[in-house]
Amino acid sequence: MADPDLRPFVEGAEAQVWMGPGRHVVAYCIRAKEEYNLVMVHPSDGESEVPIPTHCERMKADYALFEPRVRKLLNLVASTMSWALIDHDPLETWVHPSSNICLLGDACHPMLPYRAQGAAMAVEDAAVLGNLLSRITNRAQLPRLLHAYQQLRHPRTSGMQHASRANQGMYHLPDGPEQVQRDSAMGKEMEEEAMRASSHGNGVEQGMGEGQVNPWADRTKLKVLYDYDADIEVDRWRLGKETRVDIAVPKL
Repeated sequence: MADPDLRPFVEGAEAQVWMGPGRHVVAYCIRAKEEYNLVMVHPSDGESEVPIPTHCERMKADYALFEPRVRKLLNLVASTMSWALIDHDPLETWVHPSSNICLLGDACHPMLPYRAQGAAMAVEDAAVLGNLLSRITNRAQLPRLLHAYQQLRHPRTSGMQHASRANQGMYHLPDGPEQVQRDSAMGKEMEEEAMRASSHGNGVEQGMGEGQVNPWADRTKLKVLYDYDADIEVDRWRLGKETRVDIAVPKL
């Protein structure tokens, strides 16, 4: 990267996030830093659910008021795609009335990207379902296992759906007192996190205390995301113990 303003983005491993009224940008390296990916979320103009090519000039116009480095990045973009983000309320059941088939992943809990957990929830679904079915010995056991899968997964995925929606409001605040308060709180959180990291080295636990404005700086929310163990949840169900329900809806 020749531009000194943009070089830190590809030299480091961190994702970059810019927030603005009604829209935001997430940027990060992919393919061993051979490419740089830009994800831009903004109000829909009737885009299809299917990705379609979009004119780069339209993309630049949508982010013309963002800071100079964002505009420099957009000037380097040769092609772009757009599609609509669609979710729906949690389903009441994921299991067919026949109890012979069930849904997982986006088929039963599509979620907006503001918590970056859509694919993770699908992987967790598969891990729980795979564990439950790994010791099945006859077809008659299937209905009970499919309903157990839903019982174990539904509260967590529903919580993530709601948390993702809530984060949209925080990411896309219009300019004003709430936006100023958000930016000030996030700035302080970033400074404190940097000080902790420099004092303790790379071994410091990620995140800060509960109640942070930035959900990625809130240690409690991070533990909800990353401490989940599908096998432990299934083992608790097998032993008849009460299962842990992880729901992370941020307070805005």
